Amino acid sequence: MKRDIARIKHMLEAIRKARQSVAGITREQFLGSDDKMAAAERYVTIVGEAAHMVSEETKEKYPGVPWREASDMRNFIMHEYMKVDDALVWEAVKNDFPELERKLLDIQTSWPWPLP
Repeated sequence: MKRDIARIKHMLEAIRKARQSVAGITREQFLGSDDKMAAAERYVTIVGEAAHMVSEETKEKYPGVPWREASDMRNFIMHEYMKVDDALVWEAVKNDFPELERKLLDIQTSWPWPLP
């Protein structure tokens, strides 16, 4: 379970970077920028991969975190890349990531052992 805190830190870092990648631009600017879309997709996949690697024990302890959804989005981006709708990536980063970040920060601050 101690590895989970490292995974949560990876998720938080990727969320921060994803949010930075869309900060100050409109949805249309995002959808018109291959670089911005690629960056956001990359960070979303990191969040999903780290979520997948969190232990079942931690996932059960924090059921309010969308662990499965994050992992599923990662899988879709990686395996169905030709079907990715970057408008959905935008929505995830702009609308879902702030709440996910809050939940992960709550876990981080309530962790049962001292943080490294």
